[in-house]
Amino acid sequence: VGEVPTPVITVIGESNMIERNASVRQKKRKQLILIGITVGFAAVFICSAYFILSAKLAEQRDKKAFEELIGQIEENKGTIANFPPTQEGNTEVEEVVESKYQTLFEENADFIGWICIDDTNINYPVMFTPNDPEYYLSRAFDGSKSKNGVPFLGENCTVDSNNILIYGHNMLNRTMFSDLLQYKDAEFGKDHSIIRFDTLTEEASYEVVAVFYSHVYAMDELGVFRYYDYGGELDKDTFTQYIDELRRAALYDTGVTPSYGDTLITLSTCSFHTSDGRFVVVARKIK
Repeated sequence: VGEVPTPVITVIGESNMIERNASVRQKKRKQLILIGITVGFAAVFICSAYFILSAKLAEQRDKKAFEELIGQIEENKGTIANFPPTQEGNTEVEEVVESKYQTLFEENADFIGWICIDDTNINYPVMFTPNDPEYYLSRAFDGSKSKNGVPFLGENCTVDSNNILIYGHNMLNRTMFSDLLQYKDAEFGKDHSIIRFDTLTEEASYEVVAVFYSHVYAMDELGVFRYYDYGGELDKDTFTQYIDELRRAALYDTGVTPSYGDTLITLSTCSFHTSDGRFVVVARKIK
């Protein structure tokens, strides 16, 4: 009559032990998950820091390289240069000319000119690779990889074309052609109406004709202004059509109206106002 029901007590003890083991396992799982999350965040942070640092170092490297090119130009001012015939598709330069760009041309025969706009970061060499026009889209002046690239002549263009199309990136750090977008303001355009574009044999100034927004159109879109199809040597009808399209697209009137026989430069960069957006500045050579 007084016996203790030990089997029941044993069952209760085993149940408590199972619960404790389950609790321990759950805590371990939570700890492992927490460790995993921590490691994941650490990895993301390290990778992000690496990419940011790499981008910064690349940016500084490119900036220093362009500053060195500018320094070489300053050193060579007033020197006499004899340019040999250049690669196929380039203008042959056989005469002896005064040129501050001699050293740059000797370093890289793809160098075709220099573009500069006062009070902006636009002060860069311009490259020309007729067999692969976009070669410098992601390459530095020395041919190494660079997300900044170097401004370059578009397809079908030479420095002797009557519409020289020049492309450059719109970088978030305001380098390359990003400052072109300041021309959306008419007051800025008025105060910075002169653009310098020198070639190997000539120093020249251009006055702004028109600025406008655009984008890369689909092949099947009709009745649109594909400004990028007008680069190169234009016949009279095509040149006139280009000027008419510029007038319609222009954000404001600059008071400058080119006519056939003039030489134009068309500067193009990306714009984020729409998908595949572009911002364009067109200028006429001052005779």
